[in-house]
Amino acid sequence: MALAQLPVIKAAVDENLHTHLNYIECAAALGANVVAFPELSLTGYELALLNKLAMPRNDKTFAALTAAAVATSTVVIAGCPLHNPNGKPYIAALICFPNGEHSFYLKQHLHEGEDVYCAPGH
Repeated sequence: MALAQLPVIKAAVDENLHTHLNYIECAAALGANVVAFPELSLTGYELALLNKLAMPRNDKTFAALTAAAVATSTVVIAGCPLHNPNGKPYIAALICFPNGEHSFYLKQHLHEGEDVYCAPGH
């Protein structure tokens, strides 16, 4: 298992995705079969920007991370703000599997202040 502590550029999803893909490749080359990134790793922990940065469930970023999981035979877990059609966005973890599938975990227990910007998952 690799726990990736990476530099994140505020609100720069494309650049952060590129960094994620490099870390996934390096971790897999070192023998990891699971690569986990921090909360909101694709955007940075920028609560006031989450509504603007919230990603739809079919975002191309998720397809790129899923493709990396398939190519490296790893499980990839990355943090992102996920669009909520019923209100404030979720703090989510995208979970990509080597078989080409992906799913989401929605943070259920928000810390003080997060509830101003985010909805709890269930």
